[in-house]
Amino acid sequence: MVKKQEAPAEKKAEAPVEKPAVADNKPVFKIQLFTSDNPVKAGDARFKGLEADYYKDNGIYKYTYGASNNYQEIVALKKSISEKFNGIFIVAFIDGKRTDLQQAIQQSKK
Repeated sequence: MVKKQEAPAEKKAEAPVEKPAVADNKPVFKIQLFTSDNPVKAGDARFKGLEADYYKDNGIYKYTYGASNNYQEIVALKKSISEKFNGIFIVAFIDGKRTDLQQAIQQSKK
């Protein structure tokens, strides 16, 4: 039985693993760039050279940039790209679900 348990662990270690940019169980702050009724392909001019992620909310694709547990890091990142985008703002997620920004900021201080 020990060998069977070790074998899957070895396979997992050999496979490429994407490391999360943020810690689990903490609020994640991102910058929302824009929304779209339809999916937008990577490399689209609207991303202005940035690699964005998205989440879907009520049928709307919402595109975000950056991800950090540190609110001040996202504030600085937002400032650094603000000349490229109009109307960008910070959003927060807890356990993968969008949440109130102020609540997330308070929780991140704990």
